[in-house]
Amino acid sequence: MIRNLFKIKPKWQHKDPAVRRPAIQALTAGNLEELRQILREEAHPDLRRLAVQTLCDLPTLAHALAEDSHAGVRDLALARFRKLLAGQCEPAEAPHLTPEAERLRLLQQSPRAEIAEFVALHAAERAMREAALPLVQRQEILAQVALSDKLAAIRQAAAERLSQREALERVFRESRKRDKQVNRLAKERLDALQAAEQRPLQADAEAERLCARVAALGRSQQWEQDDATLAYLHQQWTRLLQSDGEWVTAGRRERYASARELYLAAAAEYHRDKQTQQHAAAAVERIAADHQHTLGQLEALQQDLKQAGEAPAETLITAFRERLLALHEAWDALEALPARHLGPLQGRYDALSDALGARLQLQAQRRGALGVSEEMADRLRRLLDNGRLFNEKEAQELLGKLSRKAASLPEDGSRQRMQKAEQELTAHLERRLQQQRRQRADKLAQLPPWLDAFEAALDEDDSKQASALHGKIQKGINLLSAAAKQEPGARELERRFKQLLPRFHELCQWRDWAVVNERERLCKEMQDLVGLAVHPTTLAEQIQQLQQEWKHLDSTRAAAPKAIWERFRAASDQAYEPVRAFKQEEAAERERNRHTRAEFIAAQRRYLDDLDWSHVDWKELVKKQRDIRNDWQNLGRVDRKPWRALIKQYGTLMDRFEERLNPERKRCLQDRRNLIARVQALAASDDIPQAIEETKRLQQQWKVTVPADRKAENRLWADFRAACDAVFEHRREAGQARSREERQNLETKQRLCAGIEALQTAALDDLSEARQQLHELQEQWQQAGPVPKRDVSAIEKRYRKALDAFDARKQTLHASKARRDLDRLGEKAALRRRLETLACAGDAEADAITELESQWSALGPLDDGAADQRISDAFAAALSAARGDTEARERLLAAQAANQAKREELCLHMEILAGIDSPPEAQEARMAYQVERLSEAMHQGKPEPAAEAQTVAQAWCFTGAGNTGAEQALEERFRRALNAMEPESAAAGERSGSGL
Repeated sequence: MIRNLFKIKPKWQHKDPAVRRPAIQALTAGNLEELRQILREEAHPDLRRLAVQTLCDLPTLAHALAEDSHAGVRDLALARFRKLLAGQCEPAEAPHLTPEAERLRLLQQSPRAEIAEFVALHAAERAMREAALPLVQRQEILAQVALSDKLAAIRQAAAERLSQREALERVFRESRKRDKQVNRLAKERLDALQAAEQRPLQADAEAERLCARVAALGRSQQWEQDDATLAYLHQQWTRLLQSDGEWVTAGRRERYASARELYLAAAAEYHRDKQTQQHAAAAVERIAADHQHTLGQLEALQQDLKQAGEAPAETLITAFRERLLALHEAWDALEALPARHLGPLQGRYDALSDALGARLQLQAQRRGALGVSEEMADRLRRLLDNGRLFNEKEAQELLGKLSRKAASLPEDGSRQRMQKAEQELTAHLERRLQQQRRQRADKLAQLPPWLDAFEAALDEDDSKQASALHGKIQKGINLLSAAAKQEPGARELERRFKQLLPRFHELCQWRDWAVVNERERLCKEMQDLVGLAVHPTTLAEQIQQLQQEWKHLDSTRAAAPKAIWERFRAASDQAYEPVRAFKQEEAAERERNRHTRAEFIAAQRRYLDDLDWSHVDWKELVKKQRDIRNDWQNLGRVDRKPWRALIKQYGTLMDRFEERLNPERKRCLQDRRNLIARVQALAASDDIPQAIEETKRLQQQWKVTVPADRKAENRLWADFRAACDAVFEHRREAGQARSREERQNLETKQRLCAGIEALQTAALDDLSEARQQLHELQEQWQQAGPVPKRDVSAIEKRYRKALDAFDARKQTLHASKARRDLDRLGEKAALRRRLETLACAGDAEADAITELESQWSALGPLDDGAADQRISDAFAAALSAARGDTEARERLLAAQAANQAKREELCLHMEILAGIDSPPEAQEARMAYQVERLSEAMHQGKPEPAAEAQTVAQAWCFTGAGNTGAEQALEERFRRALNAMEPESAAAGERSGSGL
């Protein structure tokens, strides 16, 4: 406790506010805890304001902004908070700037709209301005950001948030020559606003149009066309309700629904009647088609009877009769037709039935008589046509029987035909007899040498030569034996041949033994192929190879015995069964593929028939054509004969696609050629930004609905890319030239900034000339063109900093001069009031008066002539009163009360401006004076505090002496208030000895 009694508190906690003020002013931003405690505990608002001016901690400022009881402190905290938040304070003012992330968080949490507005307009960092922009609601602030922010992205973002016409019109008007992107965006939003304003009227007009069109449907009785129209109109109505349904009135909706329901009811009745008629007509047509089909089968039967001849085979006649009976049954089973349709068909049926019955009966009669003759003719014809030896006596006897049988036939076409056949066979028999006679003569001459050679081959065991001669000799002996009359010497040759046969048979047995083993091998290998697990194609090749080897044995050796041949053939058939099943499955698969391809073509035809060509999606149609080609390639193989018809149908289908696609393809090609020409023209444009924008817009219009062939598409795209590259190359060249110009402009602006910075050292006497130089430098700055974007921020900041420094220097000089002038005026005012006090007292000594005159003369005249004249006149009047001028002394005495009241009022005024408390006895007067000042401020406006304090100080100087007893107290009160308004003066010392 004793230690606490001697503990010295810091001066900012002193009980005297006059002591606390300089202590608080001496605190820095590093004394955060002290500043926070002052804001919590300090009772005087003016001292809390001093703490706020020094404070750099944003959370503490935010708390003061929200919680402080004094409006002036809250206003100062708001100004300080938003300036620090925006990063606008100089390093001397805020040595430690809060990190950007923390400032972003505080910005998001701040409830005050003016904070976000200030940050959006003045923040140094892009991130801060971007974060503040969504929090800004006032359209005029957004418009100002869209017009003044240095980053194009932020200007565009602000322009995108504009929604009021006045703000949009301002941005559109003022950005026309400065920012084309923002200007275009403002124009688009103005257009959208205009469109939105027109939207209700347009929606109502569109609804009225759709209602009228729906109400007119059905009047032309073209129901199919009206059905399609209604579907199209209903799509438009649905889109209208989805987009602008809020503007469509209930009356319009009811009218549309009523008109649509009326049309749908009428159309449904029409389609029901039409469907009933179509069903009836289709039924009649179907039944008539069945009758026609049966009549067509009867006509086909009649044609088959004609083609069968006058005496067809008995089996054929039986088949014809069965067919005719089946057609009679089918006719009777058909559904009944109306009389007007059945009459003609029934007449045709009766005529055909009668004709067919008569013809079948006639052919049966002829068949009975002709059958025997034909059989004889066929036997003889087969005997003569087979090219082998025949018995001549047997052939002649058969020809005689045929002649007698033909003569007994009825005299009609059959007799003539058979007689003609008899003549042909007689001639044919004669030719064959002559041929066999010549052959017998030749063989009779050839047989002796052949027998000699045959015997020699047997002697030499030449089985191959013996086998060849054996066949020829055997044929010759058979030819001689077939003759009707034995040739001389033929019997001897036959006897000799028979004597050599045993030797030949013995030789053949030895030869056939090796052949039999080879055939056995082939049989076994063929049997091994049965059930072999290989692909059917490979199995077929192996079977064919074994069969070729068997045929080779047959061609080079004697024919195989029947038993081993049957074994080989049975094994071949059994082994070939998987191949046969495989081929059958392939054939079935090809048949299925044929049906699939036919159905595929039919489906695509239906697709084309059902397509609405007035609203076709060309890209979808091209994709459909491509898919059809791909699917067609994957549908599988088909047999050659049906393939020809299918490929023809497929070609016709593709031609239909091309017939529709070609006009759109040509249109698309022409559109893209036009785009290329337009881009090529832009390459020579002087307005490069506009050319770039137009090129980008044209690039978005490059659309291919129906492409041409690949080579043409590649050529078109290459031309378009080349044209676009030429435009962008033009921009690049212009950009290089602009970059050079911008670098030169940057050097110029750097030189101008250096010139402005040099003016910061100007003295007060040189200030007028410095202002003239600054004006010239500013004009040159305005005339200088743009600089590189990366340097815009830095050079602008340097320029603004130089201007601000010059303004600060100018204000400092003016403020210093104003303080000096006020101090000199105060000194003269003090001499005047001392002289007036001596004069009012009536005991002024001559030496005192002389001393005051001497001091007055030493001060010299003021720079302000009017003020100097005014204070000099007052001093002269006081001098006259002090020297004994009774009238002048009376005037001074009369003015003392008014001067006292005036000086008390001025003292209260200065204390209010400084924000310091007045003495308790002056509180009531202060309250009344504040009410009076508030009323004046409401009518005339509130002046700037520093200027107002200057005016009050001058009025204090011009006011004469008051009551001598209260004069000293008023002087101290006024000096303390003036020092509070000018802290630097208080730091330098009070204005002792002056009238202030």
